[in-house]
Amino acid sequence: SFDSSETVTQTVGSAAGNQQVLLTFNVPADADYQQLLGARFRLSHDATLTANGAASNGEVEDYLIDVERYDLALIKRVGAVSESPLAPGTGIVTFTINVVNQGNMDATNIVVIDSVPTELTYDQADITAEAEAFAAFMAGAIRGYGLDADRIGFLGYSNGANLLGAIMQLHPGVVRRAILLRPVQALENPPAADLAGTRVLMLSGLRDPFNRMAPALEQALVAGGADLDARLIEAGHELAQADLDAATEWMAEEAA
Repeated sequence: SFDSSETVTQTVGSAAGNQQVLLTFNVPADADYQQLLGARFRLSHDATLTANGAASNGEVEDYLIDVERYDLALIKRVGAVSESPLAPGTGIVTFTINVVNQGNMDATNIVVIDSVPTELTYDQADITAEAEAFAAFMAGAIRGYGLDADRIGFLGYSNGANLLGAIMQLHPGVVRRAILLRPVQALENPPAADLAGTRVLMLSGLRDPFNRMAPALEQALVAGGADLDARLIEAGHELAQADLDAATEWMAEEAA
């Protein structure tokens, strides 16, 4: 089928002899290079001639045209890792990016730009599901073993601390006493949570490149009414003796 917008016309002069007529048309942007493109040419005295339908006189010729197009696909894989676990600021991850041309014409001067986000982001559906599963696990453990929820303490480091922070906001009351080492706010839209009675020690590293994301979690916990002791210690993202000293002091105060 042919659309009216795909029609180009040219008037042929009345002079005798051979004449050359140049018709220029744009190949549709959505043309499939895997299929042939149809072009129809009609010559007639009818001024309002369309692609289809009868004409009072003239000729019609159809042609099939090959469309050339490049079709690029990127395949990105994780290659070498300098160390495990990776240390912020020093760890190196090598990615291999393969560019595959699935089209039928050469692609030249193609530039691949792979941007690394300046901020750390989390899969919100995943962390919400993990928090819900953790809350269900704790409810079962408390019920099954007769545990006292007020006497249970939680310790989380890095992603473990991030998950505990998310659990406190998504399921208030599940985590009532916790030590969070190098945590950040993992929730993009944290709900207002009633955290009265929740006690938290939060230790961030002075040289930790992620510590700029910690204040958002601090603010959320304080806004919910948690008893928060937030400290900035002389460390990076790695654990340090200062963590043990601060945690020991805080737990002693809790037990007093």
